[in-house]
Amino acid sequence: MTLENRFKQFMSSIHGVESIDTLLSPGSFEHKQRADYLLANRKIVIELKTLKVDPSPKIETTLSQHRDRPDFPIFYGQLELSKVLQYLPDGDQINQRIYRNISRSIEDAVRSAETQISDTEEIFNLSQPAGLLVLLNENIDVLDPNAVVYRVSELLTRQRTDGSVHTSIDFVWLLFESHAIQTIDGPARPSILLKGPTADNFDWFISEFSQIQTSWSTFNNTPLKHAWVERIADMPFRSSKSDP
Repeated sequence: MTLENRFKQFMSSIHGVESIDTLLSPGSFEHKQRADYLLANRKIVIELKTLKVDPSPKIETTLSQHRDRPDFPIFYGQLELSKVLQYLPDGDQINQRIYRNISRSIEDAVRSAETQISDTEEIFNLSQPAGLLVLLNENIDVLDPNAVVYRVSELLTRQRTDGSVHTSIDFVWLLFESHAIQTIDGPARPSILLKGPTADNFDWFISEFSQIQTSWSTFNNTPLKHAWVERIADMPFRSSKSDP
């Protein structure tokens, strides 16, 4: 069973979860987009997204535009991208271009979730619910936790055309099976909660989320271990494909 299907099965097992598709009759609110779930007496609107397309070919496409340059390094075997680009005077700009290209699916997920959560608030006439985006990565190596956290954080705090930083996404729950941290008990899969700029308006949310996260751990029959870090980049994540 895929991570997405497993998560949907998990949601259907939680008491109090309402699947929005079952609440609206076919053809209703066609001009509106809708999220996936309502939770906690409709105090939480949840949209589920999965990163499905591997964007790693975009790295080679961008690099191929520079391989004929006289200052492009010659190397054999595999080499980290940062070590290739450090030899180029415009390596930082190339790296930013690659980063934007490979994180396009993250941007699409966040932007569409903002609309779906906002429209769902209007459809059900909800009074200031907490918007939760659940973002899954089952097997895309290049979109590691560090890259995803950084890009999602950028998007949540970006300035809108009206000068505000308002977003309907108050929290983002990132679940990775694509990467892990090796522990003495085996690989530990990241479960990361990000707070948006309006998260402090929902001081009750963390207790609700703790119950959901604990239930997810129980559902998967895996222990839940907490880690508090200043920077996600300090965590030694590695691809799950390298697990023994």
